[in-house]
Amino acid sequence: MIALLGLIVIFAFKGTVAVLLILTGSIIYRKIKYKEKFKIEKEHIGILIFLLLIGLSFITSINREASLGHYNRIIRAVISPIIIYNIVPFNKKYFDYMFILGGLILAFFGISQYFFELIPYNGGSHARIDAGYGIWYYSYYITFISVYIFNLFILEEEKKKKNLLLIASLITIFAVLISNTRSAWLAMVIGIFTALLINKKIKQILVIIGLSLVLILTFKETPVIKKYIIKVQSIVEIKKNTSNAGRFEVWKDAYSIFKENPVLGVGISNYDRASKKEYKIQKRYYSAHSDYLGLLCETGIVGFMGFLIMLWIMFREAYKKKKLNLLLSVTSVLLFLGIFESNMNKNTYVYVIYFILYSIINYGKLENKVEIK
Repeated sequence: MIALLGLIVIFAFKGTVAVLLILTGSIIYRKIKYKEKFKIEKEHIGILIFLLLIGLSFITSINREASLGHYNRIIRAVISPIIIYNIVPFNKKYFDYMFILGGLILAFFGISQYFFELIPYNGGSHARIDAGYGIWYYSYYITFISVYIFNLFILEEEKKKKNLLLIASLITIFAVLISNTRSAWLAMVIGIFTALLINKKIKQILVIIGLSLVLILTFKETPVIKKYIIKVQSIVEIKKNTSNAGRFEVWKDAYSIFKENPVLGVGISNYDRASKKEYKIQKRYYSAHSDYLGLLCETGIVGFMGFLIMLWIMFREAYKKKKLNLLLSVTSVLLFLGIFESNMNKNTYVYVIYFILYSIINYGKLENKVEIK
């Protein structure tokens, strides 16, 4: 929970009505305290468009109660960071400190579980550590954090801070590696290379590639490296690997559901109710195993366009606020993981997605009469 600041809202907000009331209160609070005029930011408009367009799927939803329940969770997730920023105007420096500290704590949870089994497993095993959070939550949380800290490392100019960030980055990267989650590995590599490319660190890219090749070729016969090589090879083994084969089955099913309901879909969180298929690998799957196919089959083209519009506005605003270099690398992780997992259907995961996206654009921005430097 500490690792991702936005998760604190889970304790306080149980329903959307309460969140909307607190949002209203937070706006009034800032108006009274800082004499601010009410102003809606462009990224707020993107969020509202997304919520509105996916909400239209209620018209054709096959189970409105299930849709409403998950829609509530999405609303709480996207509004909560706005509330936090209305009440507490985070300074960039403190935001980064808290994020790094939380990331290190979460990384040490996983490392202590892997080597000493100090934390009980919650859906994982020694081969797939979860730090007590559940496999996907932990793997993806720590992947986001590792990429964010790595980006801070390459942006930092002060030597002492840069060295400390390098240590923190290596610890979180190590935690991702021992999580033994293939999609997390790939997402981390993509995020790191995106960070290097957008910050024009071409030499560093060549150095990382060179060192990686040397290490792999030098130690490829050791049991540890062999285990990782086998795991990486399984990514392209479609027929032999049951995880891959299962995903392809689910994706075909989700696409067929989308084709039958192309405009508004079958309703948020209703893939499993719309699916009548029994699979070879396991009889039932409860999500489309892809954010994109999940959005398409559950909210149709309309909802999917809402997601794209929200991302486009966030990217545009981040560019205007000179924060695209941070947002793009972290979002590349989100977008890649969305190919393989229905992250938006994970109750706590949506808090992480929107908290990170919104925070990167807005931290350090809110000010009172005395400028926050």
